[in-house]
Amino acid sequence: MNLNNALTTLTSIVGPNLKVSRVNESLTNATYLLESKSNMWSLRLNNPDSVNLGINREIESEILSFIKNNLWSPKVAYCDSNMLLTQWQPGQPFKAESNKNLISLLQIFKDLHELKDIPNKINSRPLIISKQINYLLGRITIPLSPLTLNLIKSKTQQYREPNKLCLCHNDLHPGNIIVNSGFYSILDWEYASLGDPLVDIACAIEGFNLNDYQVTRLIDSADCTIDQLNLVRCLTQIMALLWFQVRFPSLDYSKKMSEWTTQWKD
Repeated sequence: MNLNNALTTLTSIVGPNLKVSRVNESLTNATYLLESKSNMWSLRLNNPDSVNLGINREIESEILSFIKNNLWSPKVAYCDSNMLLTQWQPGQPFKAESNKNLISLLQIFKDLHELKDIPNKINSRPLIISKQINYLLGRITIPLSPLTLNLIKSKTQQYREPNKLCLCHNDLHPGNIIVNSGFYSILDWEYASLGDPLVDIACAIEGFNLNDYQVTRLIDSADCTIDQLNLVRCLTQIMALLWFQVRFPSLDYSKKMSEWTTQWKD
């Protein structure tokens, strides 16, 4: 779907005579800020290669519908397999450097991971990180070194699913949590799924570049061991590298793969 066709489809919602600006931060899709005299929207045109990137648009739509009554949820105006229109969320990217903000991050995990009565359609399609890694492995075009492949195999085999899965965002970083007047909004739910809460925590550690003290606080809150969290951190890092290799196949990530292998080899 191109921008002009999308705007034509959405005319009854957004109206004519819009100011349209490209938002450059998006890695996966084409995102635009739409401005009228009275409203502002975020328009996301979905990447046609979404399936190869591990995105399930049907599950995303189900999750957005499920969470819509929460204050931190995006306010969806239109959603289909080609695009997503939400109210624009003004504010600043969330920063986790201070103890106060770390407490807020812990509250975000609590709000998300303790949601109840998750619909069956979401329950039926969990994201298991070891399986997601193998899925992405099958879609890269640049071969990995035998050492890296063997380490990926070893680490994915060590991983054990938690006894209880919960709703996870799976892509928490400063750009996906917006703060405005003391309230936060969580954006970009296209990788959300039922899953392991440690994946959310590991993604946040990497995304917010948390220090050792903050990591310890997260371990205490998650009731896990450092070894359990480190394994999931290892897996989230390689999952991200594989995602980038699938998303940008002309780029060579072999150096970063080698650094990952050196960091996590037994």
